[in-house]
Amino acid sequence: MTTITINGNSLDPLTQTAALHEFGLDSEDVSDSNYILVQVKEPLTKDQKRQLKDLDVTILEYVPDETYIASYRPHNLAPIRQLPYVAWAGIYPKQVKVEPVLKAHGPDARTPRVVNALSTATSETDPLSHDLKTVEVVLHRNVNAADVREQIAEVTGLDGSSIDIEGQKARLTISPGRIERLAELDSVRHIEEFSGLKLNNDVALDLIQADSVQTNPHGLAGEDEVIAICDTGLDSGDPQNIHPAFSGRVLKLYPLARTTASDPHGHGTHVSGSALGDGVLTGGTPIRGTAPRAKLVLQSVLNGNGGLKLPIDLNNLFDQPYTNDGARVHSNSWGDVVGDGSYSQQSRGVDEFVWNHRDCVICFSAGNDGADRAATGKIAPGSVGAPSTAKNCISVGASESRRPLALTYHGLSASRFPVNPIASDPISNNPAGVAAFSSRGPTRDHRIKPDVVAPGSTILSLSQGLLRLTRFGVYRLTAITCLTPAPVWQHRSSPVALQ
Repeated sequence: MTTITINGNSLDPLTQTAALHEFGLDSEDVSDSNYILVQVKEPLTKDQKRQLKDLDVTILEYVPDETYIASYRPHNLAPIRQLPYVAWAGIYPKQVKVEPVLKAHGPDARTPRVVNALSTATSETDPLSHDLKTVEVVLHRNVNAADVREQIAEVTGLDGSSIDIEGQKARLTISPGRIERLAELDSVRHIEEFSGLKLNNDVALDLIQADSVQTNPHGLAGEDEVIAICDTGLDSGDPQNIHPAFSGRVLKLYPLARTTASDPHGHGTHVSGSALGDGVLTGGTPIRGTAPRAKLVLQSVLNGNGGLKLPIDLNNLFDQPYTNDGARVHSNSWGDVVGDGSYSQQSRGVDEFVWNHRDCVICFSAGNDGADRAATGKIAPGSVGAPSTAKNCISVGASESRRPLALTYHGLSASRFPVNPIASDPISNNPAGVAAFSSRGPTRDHRIKPDVVAPGSTILSLSQGLLRLTRFGVYRLTAITCLTPAPVWQHRSSPVALQ
C-alpha cells in the first residue's frame, strides 16, 4: 500500500500526482516548513536511518503506511528524493491537519471514517458561527505547547491564559472559522475535536470463570498485586473509614478534580467493587470482585459540576500510580462522549504509556453507545469510543447476564432500540450474547474492537457504602472483571508499535 493516513485524512503520492501538483506538494522547495513526510519502500535499516540523519532529517514518528514525519531544516528535498529506498518525500501538508469531523457542518453532516486529504471539494464555514468547538491542537514531537502558546492565542483570538497546555498538546474552544488558521501554524501536527468524557460495571464471576481461578490450587485472587482505578471516587473518600469490602486494602486515593476522593456519584465505588471488592450479603453470602485480595489505588476525576476532569496527556494519569504505588493494572470505565471509532490523542497516550511500560496492563470500557440508529433491527457498527480505540489496551465490551430483570431494550431506550427483534428482547437473559447497548467496532482504521466482553447488565456491586443492584443494571462493567487475576496479568504479548 502507498496510502498515507494522518488524523483521518489520506493521500496516495503514487496515484495522486496531479492533486499533489495542484496543491504545490510536489515541489522540492520546502522552505515554508520545518516538517516533511518521507515514505519508504521498505522498513529502514540502521544504516539508512544514519544516512537520513546525515542529511539533517530528524525522524519524529511513524505513520501508516511506511511513512515518517520528520523535522527538516534544509530547503531542498532533492538529496532525500534521490535515495534509492525513498518512495516519496514532501512537505508536511496542512491538508492532513484538520480532523474530517471538524470539516463537516450542519446537524445532518455525515463524515466518512477516512477522507481524501487532496479533494478539491470545499466546505463553507460561516465566519460568524456561534457553534463553538472544543479542539485539541497536537504539536509535532519536537515542540512544547507552552513555547507556542502566544502563537496559538494570536491566530485564534483567545487570551493565552484560557488555553489549557500540557506537553505537546493544547486544548481550547474556538469558532469553526478559526480552525484553518490554526492549521497554518508550522508547529501543528494535527487538530482533532474534543467531545468531552463520560462514564461508561456471584453471577459475573461464574460467567467469566473468575471464581474457579480464585479457588484453584494456586489461589489466584490478586494477592500482592496493585490495581489502579480512575473513576468518580471511592465511598467516603477516607481509607480509614471505608466500606468493609475494601478494608485494609486501599493504598492511596488521589483527588485529581476536587479536594476529596469521596464518591457522591457512586460509579467509582461500583466498579471498584467489581474489580476487587470482598463483601458479604445479608445472611452471610459472600460476594467478591475478581481480585478480592489485591490492593487498590483510586484516582478520583469527578469534578464539582458532576463531570470528569482528566489530564490532557494520559501518560501523566497512568504514571502516577505506576511510579508511586507500584500499580501494574489500570482500569478505566470512561471514554469519549461521542463513540465513533476515532483514534484520538488520548488513544495515542494509552499506546505510548504501554509501549514505554511493558509490564503494565491498561483496560478501558468500550462504551455504552450501541444503538439501532437506522431502525433496521440491527445494531450499527463503529460506536466504540476513544481511548478504548487504543492498540495497546484491553477494550472491554458488555455481554448480557443471567440475573433476570423484566426490562427490554425498548424499555431501556425507545429511541435507540425502536424495532424488533431488539426492542422486545430483555436486557439480561442471554449471557452468551453481547448487550445491545454495548459499543462495538470496527474502529475507523478497521481494527476489531472490543477485545473481550464480560457481563455488563444487572451487575451486583457496591455503591456509596451499600451492596445493591444498580438501577436498570446497566452501569458500565469495570474493565478489570475480564481479566484473570494477579500473576497471569504479567504475562502478555508485546505492545503494538505506535502508528
